[in-house]
Amino acid sequence: LMTTPLVRQLRMQFPDARIDYLAGESFIGILEGNPNIDSLIGFPENVFLKRYIPGLFRLVAKIRKGRYDKIFVLDRHWIFPLTSFLFGIDRRIGFDRKGREGILLTDKVRFEEVRHEIHYYLDLLSKVARADYDDVAMDFFPREEDVVFADRFWADNRLSEKKVVCLAPGGGVNPGQELEL
Repeated sequence: LMTTPLVRQLRMQFPDARIDYLAGESFIGILEGNPNIDSLIGFPENVFLKRYIPGLFRLVAKIRKGRYDKIFVLDRHWIFPLTSFLFGIDRRIGFDRKGREGILLTDKVRFEEVRHEIHYYLDLLSKVARADYDDVAMDFFPREEDVVFADRFWADNRLSEKKVVCLAPGGGVNPGQELEL
C-alpha cells in the first residue's frame, strides 16, 4: 500500500507508459483493481525464501520477455538489485542501504535515516520525474464482494449508531516468517 503513491504519481506523469507490478503472490491481492497498474505479475515467494533456483530462472526469463526499460526496486534486500540486473533492465532504480547494497543499481537512493516509507518510495520516483511529497494518500480498491461484506457487517452490528475505533498496531506475518507461540 505504501508504494501506491509512487505508482499513482508515475501514472499521472507518464499516462501512456506500461506499468506492470511484480510482487510475491501473497501480496498481489492488495493491488488488484488499481487502475494505475496495467498488469500484476505474481511470483511464488519460495523463489527467494527457499532459494528455488529453477523458479528464479523462470521468473528472470518471464521478465526479460517484457523488455522493460526501467525498474523500480521497491524492496531493500540486496537480492532484489541483483535480480533486477539479471532481468536485463537497463535502468534499475532502488535503495542503497548503508551505502553497500546498491552496487548493481543505476540510480540509488540512500536508505538510512528515519523517514516515512512513502517518502522513500517517492525518492525513487524523483530519479525519473517530479515527486510530490504532499500527495501521499495510499490507494486501495476493494472488490465489490468485500464492500458488500463490510456494509453487511457494519449494518448487522449496528456500528453506524456507535463510535468505532480501529487499531492497527503493526504489520503481519511475512511469507517465510516463523511465529513463536
